[in-house]
Amino acid sequence: MAELKYTTLEELPIYNWFKCNETNDYKWLLRVYDKECKKDLQPLYDALHQEYLDLFGAGTEREKLMSLLRKLIKHKADLLLGKKHVINYIKVIEHQLSQLDKGQTKAQSIQKICAIMSKYQGYKIDPKETNVVEFHEIINLMDKENGNETD
Repeated sequence: MAELKYTTLEELPIYNWFKCNETNDYKWLLRVYDKECKKDLQPLYDALHQEYLDLFGAGTEREKLMSLLRKLIKHKADLLLGKKHVINYIKVIEHQLSQLDKGQTKAQSIQKICAIMSKYQGYKIDPKETNVVEFHEIINLMDKENGNETD
């Protein structure tokens, strides 16, 4: 019998991770969302969150702000050098900065992020099929290919 819950970030779809964090509803950690589930899923979330921190680290709001500003400056310099393909990156970073400024960093939907990633990858990124680790690897590849250091 298959496990009824996701036990690692390599299994957990990024869609579920976003929904779990956005709604504080740990039932998104179940393989089949069950609104009526009475299981205590807090320990599972804590373990997955620790795995996330171990893999990707934790950033403060200030670190996020500084990282975004560095990326924005680099992309604007690239734009001045005639690299017009960075215009979309500039728009995304400016949007992220405005959301960070408002204290709404979660406002950008997973669908919007996956649409941007899909454009970059050249094929559709399905948030319900892409796990958390794959999602972050794609973001890291995008950053490396655009000359950004990964955080």
